[in-house]
Amino acid sequence: MEFRFQMVIGHVDNPLQKRTMRRQIARLNTLISQRDAGGEKKA
Repeated sequence: MEFRFQMVIGHVDNPLQKRTMRRQIARLNTLISQRDAGGEKKA
């Protein structure tokens, strides 16, 4: 949340960090949904 505010204000040291964080969140959400569906896979 704090990173989002920094992006809006423009005080971000590494703009590519936004993409990296979005991808990490997507990976975690995928793992969570796989576990909930019962298709538990090892990463």
